[in-house]
Amino acid sequence: ELRVKRMDQNTTRLKNAHSNLIHEFTEGKIDVLIGTQMVAKGLDFENVTTVGILNADHLINFPDFRANERAFQLMT
Repeated sequence: ELRVKRMDQNTTRLKNAHSNLIHEFTEGKIDVLIGTQMVAKGLDFENVTTVGILNADHLINFPDFRANERAFQLMT
């Protein structure tokens, strides 16, 4: 059975909640981590085999001349 946790504004309100989730995922205590952009920014996890980005086309079609660059930065 997969161990799934969510990382978003609601689940990281408490002190150290964000770092605790990252530690659990790094230690292999969480199999699937579902989250908002806070999961994608500045984190480098080893042994991650699959990443999914929902509504990626929405990022590219955002009405901003830097939308393509911002989408690329988020996805790489």
